[in-house]
Amino acid sequence: MDSPRRNPRKCSALPAVLLLCLAAVGCGSSARHFGRQAFRRHDYETAQMFFEKNKDKADRNFVLYNLEWASAAFEGGDYLTARRALETAAEVMRGYGGSTEGIISLIANESAKMFKGDPFERAMANFYDGLIYYRWGDYGNARAAFHQALMADASSAEDHREDFAVAQFMIGKCYQKLGEPDNARISFEKARKAYPDNPYFSGKALRDHNVLIILQLGKAPKKIAAGPAGSLDDRVRGNYRETRAKVYANRKLLGASSCAVDLLHQAKTSGRTAKDTIQAAKGVAKTGLFAAAAATQDDTSAGLLLAALLMPAQADLRQWDLLPGEIHVVSAKLPPGSYTFKVEFFADGKRMNDFRQVWHYVPVEEDRDTLLVFRSGRNKANGHMPPRQNPVFRAENDEDLASAPQN
Repeated sequence: MDSPRRNPRKCSALPAVLLLCLAAVGCGSSARHFGRQAFRRHDYETAQMFFEKNKDKADRNFVLYNLEWASAAFEGGDYLTARRALETAAEVMRGYGGSTEGIISLIANESAKMFKGDPFERAMANFYDGLIYYRWGDYGNARAAFHQALMADASSAEDHREDFAVAQFMIGKCYQKLGEPDNARISFEKARKAYPDNPYFSGKALRDHNVLIILQLGKAPKKIAAGPAGSLDDRVRGNYRETRAKVYANRKLLGASSCAVDLLHQAKTSGRTAKDTIQAAKGVAKTGLFAAAAATQDDTSAGLLLAALLMPAQADLRQWDLLPGEIHVVSAKLPPGSYTFKVEFFADGKRMNDFRQVWHYVPVEEDRDTLLVFRSGRNKANGHMPPRQNPVFRAENDEDLASAPQN
């Protein structure tokens, strides 16, 4: 949960320089660059405006454009836009066209290598989709989205196909709201198996809880080249220090966060595919050609060197780098009322004072869950709960909600 999203109709309030930049950068890579800069400084409205310029661009990064657009919309509280962007990306990532069939055909005809994301990235797209539905109180569609997250993660290495614990946890919450306590218990047990030290993965403790807080810590795992001639990819921890958080409601400690999924672990357990085998073979061949060229003294050395240089063996290092590094949870029970929430983040046991966030006028109701989503970051402005992030907000109007793509 981050800075309130301003009304997009009030564009006149934006600096003239920004509007000139928007007109100048068009829909190319510059728009993505400026969008990422705005995202990193927590200006999600501006980031969304830049990313939106690429959303219909029919090239190999079509999915990535929509995921970036979805990230900015979600963090800014524009959940209808985030939902549509996520569904557009999901149509391609799941391997079928739907409304994007024409764009996919165009890209395929150009023999482009389309980005479809790693299993954990596809799982996170569905996870955000589920959070939006849960916030709207649509627990059936939320459960379906979280199940899709588990299905995406099922293509991971064999021993790690049921460790996307935060999705299991949210499925359990959905089952509770749908009046299916036995199924809820099974889901919580699966989540606890993956993260046995998480105190919130207890169905008994959760039964009466009405406040659920999702905390996004750090930055996405960084994809790097590895293997022969850089033909394979690997992941390393993103550059961040925060390791946990504490949440306060009206100055009273609500709870300390506990990790529900580590995205670096998810990335490194994705497993290798046939594509990786081919990439490794290319890397070995490329390395061999370089070695042969160096060892050959006759006229063939130039030909071997040229062949090595032209062989496409470099790993694909594209990634959804606007994701966090970890997802933590806090769950509690509060009486109905209006609350001020404070979130403090810690690194090596020390409070990170420049990471503190304070949110005022957050409503907690009697008969429905309050779902809050916070994201760590330096010098994030304090504020009030914007209407789009109010847990009772469903859509700008019933027609918009009815027209939103369904799972």
